[in-house]
Amino acid sequence: MISTIEMEEVMLARIPDLVMLPGPSGNVYELAAGLARLTRESLQSGNLQLVKNCMETADYLMQEGTQQVKQAVEKVFVFSVGLFLDMTGAVSRQMKETFPLTIRQALQKQMKASYP
Repeated sequence: MISTIEMEEVMLARIPDLVMLPGPSGNVYELAAGLARLTRESLQSGNLQLVKNCMETADYLMQEGTQQVKQAVEKVFVFSVGLFLDMTGAVSRQMKETFPLTIRQALQKQMKASYP
C-alpha cells in the first residue's frame, strides 16, 4: 500500500512534470490538488499524453494507496477534474470515457451523490 508519506514520491516518479508546480507540502489533499491542477492545465493545453499519465497515476494511487490516500484522490482529484470536465462541454464527456475504470467509478459515485 502507498502511504501518505510515499504519495509524493510516487507522483513525482510517475509524472516528472509535476515538479513544475509549486512545491507540494506532503499533505495528501494538497498533493491530490496539485495533480488535479496539472491535469486541468494539460486538458486546457491539449496535452493528452500528460492527461493520460495523470489519470493513470490517480488510478494507481486509488488502487494501491492507503485509505487516506484513496480518500484524498477521490475527494480532491476526482471532484476537481470531474467538475472541470462537466463545465467544458461535449468533448469532456468523450474524455471521461477514456478514464481508467477506478476514476470513472469514483466520478459516477460523486454524480449519484450530487444528484439523487
